[in-house]
Amino acid sequence: MRSQSEMMELILSKAKDERILLITQEGSRNTDEADVFSDYDITYFVEDVNDFDDTFIRDFGDIMILQKPEAMPCLKHARTYLMMFQDGNRIDLKIAPLSDLQEYLREENVHVIIDKRNLCTKKDYLNHTYEIEILSHSKALACINEFYWIALYVLKGILRHDLLYANYYFTHICMEECLKMMSFDIQLHHHEKIKLGKCYKRIFEYIDEHDHELMEKWFHTASNLEMSEALLSCMYLFKSYAKDAFSRSGWTMPKEVDRVERYISKKLSKK
Repeated sequence: MRSQSEMMELILSKAKDERILLITQEGSRNTDEADVFSDYDITYFVEDVNDFDDTFIRDFGDIMILQKPEAMPCLKHARTYLMMFQDGNRIDLKIAPLSDLQEYLREENVHVIIDKRNLCTKKDYLNHTYEIEILSHSKALACINEFYWIALYVLKGILRHDLLYANYYFTHICMEECLKMMSFDIQLHHHEKIKLGKCYKRIFEYIDEHDHELMEKWFHTASNLEMSEALLSCMYLFKSYAKDAFSRSGWTMPKEVDRVERYISKKLSKK
């Protein structure tokens, strides 16, 4: 596997191309959290992306698999190449026009590597990526409503012995809404903005051992019993953090919480 210094030397070598005016990097490689699995999130800014075609990426290595997805919202006119190489390295590469630069700097956490025309006023641009959302009252109520509505879908899957159905709604929606509420409550405990990272990966730094053990049940859902325990643990955590967040915010918990919780607990106790 090529080393980080080898990869960066390769990436920067493209600056010899006079069409490349600015090279920037986003993502974990800009932090002390990077490891051998971290992508190289690189953007080349140019005058006209139409001056480039797929031959531009030939020099980066032996590609295992390639994707060319639609452009990011903040780089609407970019060409994107997601490249996984045979040696295990990965580069997420964008070739973007200068017309997208200002929007990009507003939306992404950016480190400027090479700037031939002094287009950027500083080396690092930090934004609100992965900051916890402070929920309004209406958004908090919507989160509660979505969580308990979908919890009933999970229950239906359990009662039907349809684990694919139950798992789908549990992992795609119930877990997401629970993590959103937990994060909101965690943020309310702090006087400065905190970031939990992609997929809430640092949430375990802010919860106690008991809650950590309950969350571990979410990842064992291969049987109806395990799926039931995962749902009940998720409901317990959601309600606990929601009650605290609503209390701190001076809001009243909606009555549907207890109604749905009693219904699900009763149904699962009869299994």
